[in-house]
Amino acid sequence: MGVSVKCTGRNLYNHLVQKNIPLEVKYSYNKNSLTWEGSLSIFDTSYNTKGKDNKNAVLEELMNQASDVIHSKILVRKVKNL
Repeated sequence: MGVSVKCTGRNLYNHLVQKNIPLEVKYSYNKNSLTWEGSLSIFDTSYNTKGKDNKNAVLEELMNQASDVIHSKILVRKVKNL
């Protein structure tokens, strides 16, 4: 069964890790501006962000940037309207 189209952010990251889909997330701390930076590589595509307050904010932004590509590459389960 695939992932829901509503699955985003850290939940989508956790799904990818559980399904052993190859990805790489790197974090770095900028001491001058006291902010976090990060990069995500998945499906031969890279995403970058900077100026975030913490690692969780970096991961959320990276996953939001990549969500369209990720959902297009993996089996996506439609959510029923209630």
